[in-house]
Amino acid sequence: MSQSFTDCEIAKLFDAIPCDEPIAVAVSGGGDSMALLSLMRRRTNTLTALTVDHHLRPESAEEARSVSRYCAAHGIGHEILNWIPDSQGNLSNHARIGRYTLMAEVCAARNIGTLVTGHTLDDQAETVLMRLGRGSGVDGLSGIRHHARLWGVQLIRPLLKVSRERLRDYLRSEEIPWVDDPTNEDRQYMRVQARDALKTLSRLGITPERLSRTAHLMGEASKVLEKQANLLAASICDFSPLGFVSFDPARLYEAPRETALRLLARLLCMISGQSYRPRLDTLDALLTALSDISFTGCTLHGCRIDPHLDRCVIQREPAACTAIARVTSSRVRWDERFEVVVPEALKPWSDFSIAAAGEKGLHRLKAEKVILSKDWTASPHPARLCTPALWQGDALIGIPLAGWVADQRASGATAVTIDAVPVDPDAEAFI
Repeated sequence: MSQSFTDCEIAKLFDAIPCDEPIAVAVSGGGDSMALLSLMRRRTNTLTALTVDHHLRPESAEEARSVSRYCAAHGIGHEILNWIPDSQGNLSNHARIGRYTLMAEVCAARNIGTLVTGHTLDDQAETVLMRLGRGSGVDGLSGIRHHARLWGVQLIRPLLKVSRERLRDYLRSEEIPWVDDPTNEDRQYMRVQARDALKTLSRLGITPERLSRTAHLMGEASKVLEKQANLLAASICDFSPLGFVSFDPARLYEAPRETALRLLARLLCMISGQSYRPRLDTLDALLTALSDISFTGCTLHGCRIDPHLDRCVIQREPAACTAIARVTSSRVRWDERFEVVVPEALKPWSDFSIAAAGEKGLHRLKAEKVILSKDWTASPHPARLCTPALWQGDALIGIPLAGWVADQRASGATAVTIDAVPVDPDAEAFI
């Protein structure tokens, strides 16, 4: 195949990406992302390149600067974002989440609705192979999705059918430099082991192209299963504007188990604001527990699951609801569950933040003897604790969903739940 890409090929690759709207491109400086940036530049001139320096290797700062130099030479806007490791556990996963969180914040501040990444055919094949090894089902074997809505932006991966080697050939033909991350050769990582295994498996016809085809077919099957979960949700669930859901546990348990587990995972992710779902064994145990009349409630995935009359309620777990979002624009995404609109009258916004109402907020409402909406008074206590509130330092300014403000300039503040999005069973490979 030719090293270059024709205009027709580029148009087909990027047909899902709007040409006349601001677009953000995730660019690490590696071969895949540099090829993506170069190809995107031929498609549109509304690009902003975002590079996250994870500070995990001494060379990372210079690699980020190399992207800056390329962008400056080609008239592309570029911003370097810094992620500082501050947690224990799975460092790679924390870095991924941190990277996308930072880029999503920039997109929100600049009113950019689409983020493009350079995942390739080889990434897809490695992901499917790793998930086969983990015993994944239909969703897992759907692999990396071409597009999804996560972190408040439309995430698109246009190169999933293009091989890594072809992108390197393109870079060489265009004399575009790139950097090779040494961790891509470190065999302690499962993805590198999968890459090596594919070289052997190709003798059996298990090639990146075949595995990509499997992912596509599984993705189509997943869509059918999602429709069944949608129908079940419409018949048994009631969603509250305060960010919780009640449902009929008996009808959930009576549904086909795959459909019930799929819906239960979706509800937990929606209420917790998390983009990955709980492990299958914990979901299965919860579904069984919900069918028992002795079920008294539990916590899982940042949620409380409690019986309520003849129904069950899934609501945010107060102890897990610790998000604080600085107000930098009129629209603030908070706890991955709500979009809060902050009135222009409060400008400059730098003094304000969004955090949970908490006990302090509820005590203030009681002390003020506020007349509250029916939605508010009928909601369970934990859900009210976990609604977004507007704060100025330690001073409570308003609780939009309660319809109360301490400062009339905040009277136009509103909060709405973010629509549920498809969740992925393996966030590590997905993002």
